[in-house]
Amino acid sequence: MSDDIQCSVEYNGRILHGKTDQPLIDFLAEQGIDLPHVCYHRALGPIQTCDVCWIEHNGEMVRGCTLRTANGMKLVSEAPHIKAAQEEGLDRILAKHELYCSVCEHNTGDCTLHNTVADINPAIQRYKYQRKPYSKDHSNPFYTYDPDQCILCGRCIEACQNVEVNETLSIDFTLDHPRVLWDGGTTIEGSSCVSCGHCVTVCPCNALLEKTMQPDAGPLTSMPERIKRPLIDAVKTLENTLGAPPITAVSVMDMHWRQPEIKRAKTVCTYCGVGCSKPVSQFTGKPSDA
Repeated sequence: MSDDIQCSVEYNGRILHGKTDQPLIDFLAEQGIDLPHVCYHRALGPIQTCDVCWIEHNGEMVRGCTLRTANGMKLVSEAPHIKAAQEEGLDRILAKHELYCSVCEHNTGDCTLHNTVADINPAIQRYKYQRKPYSKDHSNPFYTYDPDQCILCGRCIEACQNVEVNETLSIDFTLDHPRVLWDGGTTIEGSSCVSCGHCVTVCPCNALLEKTMQPDAGPLTSMPERIKRPLIDAVKTLENTLGAPPITAVSVMDMHWRQPEIKRAKTVCTYCGVGCSKPVSQFTGKPSDA
């Protein structure tokens, strides 16, 4: 089997050894290397919507999520034109998503978008965030959907359509302001959603979020909106002067501050007979080892 066949890959001049025919992002992760990515998820495969995982393969710039390891591959991720392409992809995502990580419930270490921003660490957000004319959907008892934070990566669609095969979720890109739709445009509670939770599990940001994580998921997340909103606006103004890295650094510290108060465990999904294992996180409000 291909899993037993080893290969050698040259990555930024370094020779790496591992399994052949393995998704490149997973291969690099096993080597302790994080190729920036947002839309890729190992359970879903390459979706190719975020344009953040650019890499040079044998002299050609390609999306890293599309590559599988083979012996003799030559890969470059640190060339200036590759870094520029990665930053461009991230900038385009951030035009659809407002960063306020230190007061966001999802800054728990599991937010793919925050982790990617911290990894790439752009000097400034080049494209202004554009708010969408939709309200947050609170209608489901278990989770919420915030169109204003949705980056349209397609992870939730892939999970709902092709993994769970519920076929509830879709994205209408013909809209002036595209968004995820439940059964073509109804509320979550009024749709055919069965609350399996897979879409929430794979969401790379806080667009889909469990209600149990709201609002007490961090030191600053439960502050009243009348305080939180002006604070976010003030930080955005400050970012234009200081640049993004200091703000990102604070959000990374906030992420680490939360870890002692997050209890993590694995459980078995009881939705169907497959018995998939899934992680569960709980914000306890006190150190988990106390």
